[in-house]
Amino acid sequence: MKATFGPPRKEVSRGGAFVSVYLVPEWDGQIVAFDIAAKEARGRWVPWTVADYGASIWETASALGDEWCGDTVETIDLVDTISLETETSGWELALIFRARLKAMPDGETGRIAVLTRGDDDRLSMRFAAADMDRWIAPDASVPGGPAAPQSPSGTVLF
Repeated sequence: MKATFGPPRKEVSRGGAFVSVYLVPEWDGQIVAFDIAAKEARGRWVPWTVADYGASIWETASALGDEWCGDTVETIDLVDTISLETETSGWELALIFRARLKAMPDGETGRIAVLTRGDDDRLSMRFAAADMDRWIAPDASVPGGPAAPQSPSGTVLF
């Protein structure tokens, strides 16, 4: 079956498809996870939202950073795209952004958990621990992190 879409809707319908934006906050080589209380976000642990029709995904990721991390966001990078099956037999195209933080958020948006490498599997998340480690460690400067792909000139390819 091909991934085709109908007109925009206000809610996700059973068997429907949507584009989501996830923000993985990273501070000092660690994942900053939030105890998100909203029923529809249970088990997500990192800020996320369903993208508005026609919206800039970069603006959506930036707005998530502002809402959840305040003025602590230093940079935001697109780090992955993942295809997920939803609980309602639908399809979610997840765009994953990493937000490098210059300080810890104040926690006004919810309880915060700081996860060190290998510790992220204790949370019930939709993503594999290996994915989370890869997203927060794109260079060799973080102990145990994979090296980013490099061209012969030393510039990052992607």
